[in-house]
Amino acid sequence: MAADAPDPTPAYFNGLQPGSEASHNGYTIKITSICDGEVRFDLVQQPDGQS
Repeated sequence: MAADAPDPTPAYFNGLQPGSEASHNGYTIKITSICDGEVRFDLVQQPDGQS
């Protein structure tokens, strides 16, 4: 997962499964499905002032 600000360095989260959540730079995503070559997720939270 990579976010523009405040730090553009990507973070790696191994072992995520559907239903897992991951947070980085104020963003939180929830994994909804994992298929061959594709991961789908919902944006759960984002930093204040971002749209």
